[in-house]
Amino acid sequence: MVLHSSKLGFAGKRKINPKEKLSLMAEPVCSSCPPGSVFDYEWSIYNIHDIGNKYKFKNASAMVATSLAQTFLVVNENALQFLDTCMFRVEVWLPPATTRGFAELSRAVNRPPFGGRCSMTPASGYAFFTDFALSCSGYLDKDEPLMYYVFFKESPDGLKNGPILSTDKQTDTVKLPLGKKIYNYTIYILVQVTDKEGAVTEESLMVKVIDLIFTYKICLSLEFR
Repeated sequence: MVLHSSKLGFAGKRKINPKEKLSLMAEPVCSSCPPGSVFDYEWSIYNIHDIGNKYKFKNASAMVATSLAQTFLVVNENALQFLDTCMFRVEVWLPPATTRGFAELSRAVNRPPFGGRCSMTPASGYAFFTDFALSCSGYLDKDEPLMYYVFFKESPDGLKNGPILSTDKQTDTVKLPLGKKIYNYTIYILVQVTDKEGAVTEESLMVKVIDLIFTYKICLSLEFR
């Protein structure tokens, strides 16, 4: 009994986005195997460094959400984030025979934008009135163009709202809602810098957003004292 070859199916983009789950499937091809044959599988994961060295992960089972001994392989989010190029190898055989077929597939791991920073000015302003200017500079990435997405939260642990701004400009403006008094009117800003392959770097900023009408009333009360 000879297993001639196996196919390795890859559901993904040109590069691996390490922040997303990755799914792979092995399809054995055996012309002399009886219909309905049940094969055994063994998956391996390697990191191929930019200089050409190849390293096999001994703890590959901790990197995946599925067994290393089945036809499907699901790689966990962030399991590949520090790799250069990832190679997957699957060996397939039909028990009790020991002859194995195999397939390998390599993909570069996409690294998120790095080396830059974002800021928002002014540090305080009025709800739905002030144009807060987002400025991001210095981000480097091979997979341009970069996109900038702005989300906000009304509390440090609150739900993320947005995006309220999506732009390919390094500088753009956005209006913000009123902050909550309990948090000193602070709005918590999340800026996602994303390359065209979907890799994301996130920055956190804070601005103070107060009520223009409330401020106007305070000014009037002070004026007539």
